[in-house]
Amino acid sequence: MTDAPAPSLRIDKWLWHARLFKSRTLAARLCAAGRVRVNGTLVKKAHAAVRAGDVLTFPKGRDIRVIRVLALGQRRGPAVEAQGLYEDLQPPTPRTAAETPQGLPAARSGRRTSHQGRSPRPRPAEERGMMRKPAFAAALALAVLLPATAGAAYVIYFRTYGEWSVICARDEPSERRSCTLSAPPPALAASRSVIAVGEPAPGAFSVTLHVLGLIASEDPVYLRIDSQAPHQARADRIGTVTWSGAEAAAIIQELRAGGRAVVRSFGGDGQPRDEILTLEGFAEALESYRAKLRLYGITTDR
Repeated sequence: MTDAPAPSLRIDKWLWHARLFKSRTLAARLCAAGRVRVNGTLVKKAHAAVRAGDVLTFPKGRDIRVIRVLALGQRRGPAVEAQGLYEDLQPPTPRTAAETPQGLPAARSGRRTSHQGRSPRPRPAEERGMMRKPAFAAALALAVLLPATAGAAYVIYFRTYGEWSVICARDEPSERRSCTLSAPPPALAASRSVIAVGEPAPGAFSVTLHVLGLIASEDPVYLRIDSQAPHQARADRIGTVTWSGAEAAAIIQELRAGGRAVVRSFGGDGQPRDEILTLEGFAEALESYRAKLRLYGITTDR
């Protein structure tokens, strides 16, 4: 008599049970993007099975997580219960001083060094438990419908250049077309801060950061490209920072010639949080984005 197969569970469901992702959808997207390995083997299906004893490897923020499955779990329980489902073989390590990008403040600005018992101002989208906009962060299925304020938006163009993506959509029934140039890739846009470049008028650029997570409202957010002087601005109540005019044009030039960009924000505990984007492919992505604006008649020729 052969032994019965060991119990198994879909990988996206297990990652959600273990509270390694805020939603099962986020876990499924990471699997579909080919960024999860089970026992060293790449999986690209959210329904791939995991069993007790399997070792999972996947990116989470700026860390690579290595997790051994100890149990499958019957539900998404509280944190203590979830932590009993796995053994963390490579826990996230705090950023050391040597790893801190130079030229960015290591401490919060302003008079206080803590919130003195106060929580940072809540963000409405987090209060509702909903995924933040913009719509390009939802364009993961490419050819499926995108949420829009009126009717539905259909993706008509999508291409990636390194970490940068150019996405164009057509709104129904207005037939209005729009394009975005953003990073990181759509599969990670719901778990990382997003930087987007726009050209609302010929030669007039905007650079927008959508910062993920709670941030201290009184502290600026910094964007630094390589060794250039950092650009700073305060985020609005939903975590959006925008540069326009001459400063946006300067940022675009730095992005064209740069190797990496660092976004630094400060959480409610006063500690800096860094997210790093590689700029390989940005110049090509920008040319593609501008070409699509002209092709679809969104802006006039320059």
